[in-house]
Amino acid sequence: MTKTMAVCFIAVALSGCVTYAPPVPVRLSAAVTAATPPGEGAVKLFGSSTWRPDTIGFANAGQRMMTDGMLVLTDKGVLWEQWDKRACKLSIAKKIRYADIHVVALAESGPDRLIVIQSKNYQHDSFALTQDSAPIADPEKTAAGYRMLLNLLFMR
Repeated sequence: MTKTMAVCFIAVALSGCVTYAPPVPVRLSAAVTAATPPGEGAVKLFGSSTWRPDTIGFANAGQRMMTDGMLVLTDKGVLWEQWDKRACKLSIAKKIRYADIHVVALAESGPDRLIVIQSKNYQHDSFALTQDSAPIADPEKTAAGYRMLLNLLFMR
């Protein structure tokens, strides 16, 4: 009985070491706003997401790294933020200015969707907005994020 309780305690204690998002008490909107530099303008959309660097849609998605974080659309560009456990805040891991975007597309594979951004330097990044409770792609949120991104690009 004592060994079982000890194993359970260790498992629970270690599970807190692998979180990819802020702990529950953190208000996401406040954390996103705090991580967004003032020069980026207002936050227009944010949501939990996966980022696939150097990936063109689903073509080579299985061969590439995928990381979890927050996709943020601002007045000036696309930000991708990750939770920094040591600093207890979101930090910017990727920034793409709208002026640096060459092509934006919505890749589709069955029910799945990915926002694909090709920069003017021909670098590709793919993003999928995910469910708030788990890193599971949400095709409807991703499609809505793509439409918002298009609107922001054409408003410049």
